[in-house]
Amino acid sequence: MPHTEVPPIKLPPPSWPSIGQNSVDNQPQPSYTKIRIQRPQVSDQEPKPHSSSSRTSPVAKKRKDTFHREKQRRAKLENDPWSDKARLTPKSVFCLGCKREIKLDRRNDYYPGLWLKHRGLCQGIARAKARARKETTRSSANVSDTMNPEADPEKMGIEIDSDSSMDSLSDDAEQAARILIELKSSTRRFDDSDSSSSCSDSA
Repeated sequence: MPHTEVPPIKLPPPSWPSIGQNSVDNQPQPSYTKIRIQRPQVSDQEPKPHSSSSRTSPVAKKRKDTFHREKQRRAKLENDPWSDKARLTPKSVFCLGCKREIKLDRRNDYYPGLWLKHRGLCQGIARAKARARKETTRSSANVSDTMNPEADPEKMGIEIDSDSSMDSLSDDAEQAARILIELKSSTRRFDDSDSSSSCSDSA
């Protein structure tokens, strides 16, 4: 009997379940909650630019404040009645009282500390103020005299003296006239006596 070969039969591989697959399938699935996300609304208006103050750096702000303070100090020195505005510099002030140049602070421009100290001690300014007070007193006295001259005792004294001098002059004139009259009368008597004596001698 002849031998017949049987072809091999190919069987599909067995499908073994993976480890833990059944356990995962048996677990309850978690429930998910939907979250609503609000998107920002886009407006038609253009965004406003930031103000310059918010964008200004501290260094620039400090520099700006220093400039304003320096400007104020300069204005005060220019308006000072005893400083020469034409000769004012950031480091010196020309004093009109003593005609001298006063040095200012080296660190800060137009800083009036040394100038205020000099102005309080300057002899030229003190003398000028004293002269101004005298002129003011004199002018006010003149104004009061012109407004009411009878209330001034000095003027009344001057008027009284002038009247008394006129009276004394008139008295002196009368006295001199009397002396002249007496002299004339005495000369006449002397002449009459001489003429009578000459007539008696001739007789």
